[in-house]
Amino acid sequence: MSVNAILDSAAEALEGFATRLSRVLDLYPTRRAAAAAAQVSTDQLARYVQSRSAPPFEVMARLAQPHAVSLDWLAFGEGAMHLDRAGAEVEQGLTVFGLSATGEAGWYRPTALGVRLPHASGLRPEETKAVLACDDALRPEGIRAGFICYASRAVELLEGDVCYLERGDGAAGLRRFDGREGNGFRLSWYAPPDGDGRQALNMDLLPETRVARLYPVVKVRRKW
Repeated sequence: MSVNAILDSAAEALEGFATRLSRVLDLYPTRRAAAAAAQVSTDQLARYVQSRSAPPFEVMARLAQPHAVSLDWLAFGEGAMHLDRAGAEVEQGLTVFGLSATGEAGWYRPTALGVRLPHASGLRPEETKAVLACDDALRPEGIRAGFICYASRAVELLEGDVCYLERGDGAAGLRRFDGREGNGFRLSWYAPPDGDGRQALNMDLLPETRVARLYPVVKVRRKW
């Protein structure tokens, strides 16, 4: 496929998304109301409709959920626009938690985003936490900012697993579990890329007494 063909295909995809987004916005009484639901400015909403920028997952979910719009339809044009009652219940399954900066490098405060996702197959909702990755600290492990990580306390944590960690003081983050050492957990993550795109490896030994939750990530959902 030529470069021009690839560019044309990408442009068509953006136009199709903008058309579907406009249909969702028409479900709201005003664009101001839609912007309030999405938690963005009306100017930013206009940029999405004009294909000048792409909305992150959480913005699309906030717009879609109140009107039972299928995220697969909105993002990709797949299936019906509206979920049926059963589908809407599934779509509103797990609350997604974002990670807000705490001022301590690599640590965040989990905050419910008001967005829900379908339950992951084979995982019990009460044992699962959906977390929105907020940085590229685990990019070498295949997880990038904007990806949704499903972490489950019902699954055994193994050395080398990516995991969701909450300390006793409420700070949280995504880490790679590198095993136990004495009464602590060896954890690692990566620093932001330097000028050459390389990410330095950070390692930590966290005492077990400081850990409130340590769940392996068992499923990753790419951002839309």
